[in-house]
Amino acid sequence: MRAKPPEAAGLPRTGHQDTPSSWRTTRRMLMIGSLFAAIDPSAALRAATADTFGHFMRVSRVLTARQDLDPEIGRRLYDALCASDAGFAGRAVALPLDEAGAAADRPTSKAILDAWYLGVAGRGLQAVCITYVAALMNQTVADVLNPPTYAYGRYGSWADKPTAAG
Repeated sequence: MRAKPPEAAGLPRTGHQDTPSSWRTTRRMLMIGSLFAAIDPSAALRAATADTFGHFMRVSRVLTARQDLDPEIGRRLYDALCASDAGFAGRAVALPLDEAGAAADRPTSKAILDAWYLGVAGRGLQAVCITYVAALMNQTVADVLNPPTYAYGRYGSWADKPTAAG
């Protein structure tokens, strides 16, 4: 036998009936959440971090116009940007996934672009070099130039006359 609604029994409505079902917290959901929190308290934090990192990568692809960004480098850049600026994660999540919208928050967009193109996250004493060879400034010209300061021959080989192509 099913329970009658409160108003059928002459009781006042509790307001719960007006709440959208997606907002309702049931005892079962609360118990399951508590169980997972007891087993692994950092799970919720990791899930939130993974979501903000995913958004950071999507925004990075829009800003750089490159779909082939290395997620491992992206993770290191994101972590370093968050470590150097406590409010970075919140601002990065707020960036829309289009160029015009992302350009509205120029400092955050510039920080993301600087990190990808220079391979350095942060500024001043808090700057961290994440990559040099894989920085987009070097990848963009890799078909023609090697990154500066990298020797690809014996000492002094730069002084030899080039051989004729043929």
